[in-house]
Amino acid sequence: AAIAAEKVRQQKKKEGEDARLFSIVGEALVKNAKQSPDFQLMLKQVLQSAVMRETDCIFLAGKGF
Repeated sequence: AAIAAEKVRQQKKKEGEDARLFSIVGEALVKNAKQSPDFQLMLKQVLQSAVMRETDCIFLAGKGF
C-alpha cells in the first residue's frame, strides 16, 4: 500500500510540474507570437499538426491561432 501511495504521489507531482511547465512555455510562446508575425505563422503551423480536441482547435482559431 505504501508503494502504491508513493507512486500516486509521484504521479501527482509530475502532473503539477508538467502543468507549470506548459503554462510557462505557453505564455512565452504566445507573447513572442504577438510580437513577431513570422513566429506566429510558425506557431500556427505547429499547432495545425498537433493532436488536439476539437473544442481546443475552435478556441485557438477564435484567438487567431
